Parts: sequence; structure tokens; C-alpha cells
Amino acid sequence: MSFGDYLSDGFDRLGTLLPLALVPLFATFLHLDNIRRATSFTGYHLGATFRFPTAIPTFWTFVSLPNQGVGVHVSPTMYFAPVTIVVESVLAAGYLGSVRDAIETGRYDFARNAKEYFVPLLGYTLLVWAVLLVAFGVGVAFAPLLFVALPVMLILSYLFYGTPFLVVVDDCSLGEALRRSNDLAVGGSDADTTYGSFGVGYLVFVFVASLVGTLFINLGVVGVVLGAVLSAPVALALTAATVEFFVDLGGPNRDSTDRPPEDRPPTERPPTERFDY
Repeated sequence: MSFGDYLSDGFDRLGTLLPLALVPLFATFLHLDNIRRATSFTGYHLGATFRFPTAIPTFWTFVSLPNQGVGVHVSPTMYFAPVTIVVESVLAAGYLGSVRDAIETGRYDFARNAKEYFVPLLGYTLLVWAVLLVAFGVGVAFAPLLFVALPVMLILSYLFYGTPFLVVVDDCSLGEALRRSNDLAVGGSDADTTYGSFGVGYLVFVFVASLVGTLFINLGVVGVVLGAVLSAPVALALTAATVEFFVDLGGPNRDSTDRPPEDRPPTERPPTERFDY
């Protein structure tokens, strides 16, 4: 299967996965600084962005935010970062676990998944923030080094984009997931769609979608709200596509007999039919 095939399957599952679209919708409004930048901008803005898979894609995944000008800027919303980190980790744990269960069994328990995967995904979120803080520190210390930091961050995001998905899909520790993600990125796999080709397909899709998504910035608050609502199903389809891709890749820790009988996948995965909340 190609990235396009996985994405098509993701959209096909929207009819039954749709309640989970509330997660990317809610997560959009956790990014207070993005909201501030989008709503305070005056003028007309065009742009595009590209990103590799993330645990919870949101409206901001498909938006190129207006430039804040030359220099390093400290967001006034940084004080809310600890709360944002914890809430995003809870949401990511419940969200990814539920999408996986829905694909494999046709049912999910958001609360159970949030509890089971919160700790490793909190660790992953903290690592991401640590890298961002290091990049920020580099910019403060010596601004020209930002031209080096940015491509380094892009490479890191490629090497380890699979980490949160592998934590959930393979039921492995954060350390194992980081190692396996790096191995897949560097060594590839025997699958028809490799880690690299899936990541590039995702990146290209986000780039194209962001050409449209960025236009919503020009509508101010209304644009942010409208963009958040319209992008939530697209974000969910992308997540379903990515989770299914990693399910198909398999892994050394994937053993459905470790799960409760009601959660074990059947011999042939059925379409998602119902949910347990």
C-alpha cells in the first residue's frame, strides 16, 4: 500500500472514528501562542509548511504562521507550557491508543488508553520540548546558528516521527520506540511502503493542504475557529493512516494475546463498527 492508499483508508474510517476528531479540535486551542500570532496579524498572508507525522495533528499542522520579525521572541504564553505538555500527553495517549484499537478490533476505551500510554508519551513530549528549548537557546546565544538548528530539527523530526506511534502500536517503552524509529528511518523495511516513503507522502500532503489552511489566518478569530473545525476530520484521517501504517509494519513486541480477550484483533481486521467509551 502507498501513502495514498493509507490516507484513503483513513478517510473511509471517518464515519465511525469521527468522535475522536474532538481531540485534534480541542488540541488546536491548546496552542495559545499560535492563536495569538494568528489573530493579531494584520494584512494578508500566504504561505505553506511541511511536517512529518505527529501524535496529534491539528489546524496548526496545516498553517504557515506569519513571521514575527527579526530576532528571538519569547512567547507570553510560555507560562502555560507545563499544563499544555501534560494535557497533550494525556490526549495523545488516549487518541493513538483508541485509533489503534478501533482499527484492530472495532472498539476502543479512550480512558484506559490514556492511562496506559500517558507516561511514555509524556516522556516523548518532554523530549520534543527539550529540543525546542535547545534550539531557542542557540538562537539567543548566536542567531546565525539558527540556520543550522532548523535543518537539524527537521532531520530529528524525520528520524523519530514514528516514536509515539510505535509506543502504542508495539506496546514498547519510550527507549525502544526511539531506537526502532531510528532503525526504520535509517535501515528501512521490507514493506511496500517504507518509513521514508510514508513520511515523504505525509510531508507532501501537509504542504499542499497548508496552501489552503494558511488562508484561514486572514480571517482572524473566525478563521481560526473555522479552520479548526474543518481540519479536525482531516487530521483524524491522517492519524488513522499513520497508525494503520505502523500496525502493518509490525514489530517484535506485537502480540495480541497480551491484551484482554475483548481487545484481541480477529484474524482479518474488520472495518470499525462500534466503540466502547
